[in-house]
Amino acid sequence: KLAKKFGLLNHDKKDSQGVCFVGQLNMKEFLKNYIKSKPGKIILTETAQTIGRHDGAYYYTIGQRHGLDIKDGGGPYYVMYKDIKKNILYVAAAKQISRLRLDLSRQAKIEKTNWIAEKPKFPISCQVKIRYRSKSTPAVITQNTKNKTLLIKFKKPVRALTPGQSAVFYRGDIVLGGGILI
Repeated sequence: KLAKKFGLLNHDKKDSQGVCFVGQLNMKEFLKNYIKSKPGKIILTETAQTIGRHDGAYYYTIGQRHGLDIKDGGGPYYVMYKDIKKNILYVAAAKQISRLRLDLSRQAKIEKTNWIAEKPKFPISCQVKIRYRSKSTPAVITQNTKNKTLLIKFKKPVRALTPGQSAVFYRGDIVLGGGILI
């Protein structure tokens, strides 16, 4: 609404999943201009079997499904973890995900929190999104003052709490802040 009000050319554009304000972009191809390719293994989490090769672990994101060169017919596969030092992608087949770390959960810890306005007084009640285009989930956020992490307690269970992904806090249409799931 504000983009249209201020006459921005991209006011009617869908939400961005990539680099904001750049336009359509193949992220992997973009990164290849700046980060040298470094081939490595793709390992199936459940069996520890190598099932493919990749161009560089840093080109992929946790939860990514597309762009994995795995042709064994057992997919689709999702990136579960990345070991950047060893240059390994760990993946799971969609049918196996619920047995791994993507089951339902009522709470999550986050770190590296940023607030849009001033830091709120805890606990706070708000809506939380944990992935692009997901529905907001009511939650209460508390602070662990010892290690500067926050604990999100969801009112109902959420699926696929994936370390490394963002959690964004809302009150209505207002973004309060966010952090990284750990």
